[in-house]
Amino acid sequence: MVVKRFFQYKETAATIIAEEIYIEEIKRGLLEAREIIEKYIIEDPFFLYTLEPYEPSPTAHPLIKRMCNAAKAVNVGPMASVAGAISQYSLEKALKKGAEHVVIDNGGDIAIRTKEREVKIGIYTGNALTRGLALLLRPEDKVGGVCTSSGNIGPSISFGNADSVTILGEDAIIADAAATAVANEIREEEDFKKALGILEDIKGVKGAIATLGRKIALWGELPQIIRARVPTSKITWRWF
Repeated sequence: MVVKRFFQYKETAATIIAEEIYIEEIKRGLLEAREIIEKYIIEDPFFLYTLEPYEPSPTAHPLIKRMCNAAKAVNVGPMASVAGAISQYSLEKALKKGAEHVVIDNGGDIAIRTKEREVKIGIYTGNALTRGLALLLRPEDKVGGVCTSSGNIGPSISFGNADSVTILGEDAIIADAAATAVANEIREEEDFKKALGILEDIKGVKGAIATLGRKIALWGELPQIIRARVPTSKITWRWF
């Protein structure tokens, strides 16, 4: 039976949708990913603070190296992909145990794998002019990560003014890094084309939706976009 659970630990606040027998495994994966990242930060605090691509230690954990590779691809710091990396690590652990339907929404950075079910993912822009948008993901769309960055919503660092930048990727690590990179470049509507151009030839990025004011820009291969009511109660918030 597929169930929905909320999990919070320190900065990680995740909504988990999965077969019930894998929920605890997913929670353990979230904690393990955090531990890997926290230990590396202790070894090298620069990893936490740099806003530019970073070369990891040769002995770094594969998760750290994946974060650094994604950051290098889109010219941001490795922590730009941290939420997506935590989601992705936990997803992959659950899949190895046999899970077939997993959605891990870590504060808007989603790792997903579904074998048979459709999944609707709402896009919260915080703007009444562009509300009510959602993506209808089908298993054949082969989207493993759906990550959103914003210059106006949430605690993450952004140098832009976009209401939302949602990236669809093969995994949540590259999707998260790319969402940060594109959002950094959107300060006004005229920036859409240049900002989305960052994604050209980036391996693992499939499509993007960016919003600012009343404007919506689309890029790449996208699943069906539908109208859907997105109540704020469905959004994964971090509760202090």
